[in-house]
Amino acid sequence: MAIDSNLKNMIMKINYPFISKNETFEHFEIKQYFYKNLPLFNDINEINLEKTISNQIADVYVELKNKNKIAIEIQHSNIPISNLIERTIDYSKKNVHVLWILNGLGNVVGDKKQPKNMDGLTISAIEGMLHRIYRGRVYYININQNGLESLVYSLHFAPYFTWSIRAYYKKYFSKKRSVIFQEIHSLKLQCYKYKYRLARFNDLNLKVKCENEMFNSIKTKCEAFSASRKSKKESNSFLIISINDLIKEFKSEYGYYLPFDVLKNPINPTKLKIKELRLQKDENGIYRESIKINVADYLK
Repeated sequence: MAIDSNLKNMIMKINYPFISKNETFEHFEIKQYFYKNLPLFNDINEINLEKTISNQIADVYVELKNKNKIAIEIQHSNIPISNLIERTIDYSKKNVHVLWILNGLGNVVGDKKQPKNMDGLTISAIEGMLHRIYRGRVYYININQNGLESLVYSLHFAPYFTWSIRAYYKKYFSKKRSVIFQEIHSLKLQCYKYKYRLARFNDLNLKVKCENEMFNSIKTKCEAFSASRKSKKESNSFLIISINDLIKEFKSEYGYYLPFDVLKNPINPTKLKIKELRLQKDENGIYRESIKINVADYLK
């Protein structure tokens, strides 16, 4: 992974010799990493290690100058989902936002996770739960017995399938996932509430990011199509775009499934307007998936 130079220059080295007998080296190192480096990116009133909050102990506790309270929970070893949910609810009741961080090389994950796009990986029950409550992201940092291997990053999980001409219409009920990586450029904390009080970093939801980029790509195609029609003195109408060709523009960053999911289930359907997804014969007579676009929708 190419570590962001600004973030790399700001982080502080970890050098703490005393580890509790009941604590793994990896858990201890991650805890110290956040304790030393969060003040570099946030306006903090208070930061503590092993802060007791009622009946539980936060690995790292932060109170920001805006009065938001944050408990950072680090998981290297596996825990029951019921434990994770119970602790998350308990923090929420106490007006404390919780940020869960996993060691991508630890026992809490299914297949080991790396800061890169990967296909065909299994995820643990904990990863699946965090992906849901964080609305499409899980946060990791990779540390092994040799020390820090990667900085903080997030992963988005999408269904995994083998590529084929009609792959998009097939349903795959597999435990395997396509994993889409996003680098975290800042340790600045944000607090919000959906179902629970949660804290996260300043990263954009990957589906939103993908949708914005696909909208711009389709808009460019519509502008070129409109210019071509005008030169031929033909009125603007509908444009048919091959899903296969469109996804090729984004698969290196987002994989195959996420761009298709954006087309089929856009977050903002009033912006990404698609008349229909359909099978369309190409120039070789082969049926391929296509989308039908009203060009005028993208020229406003």
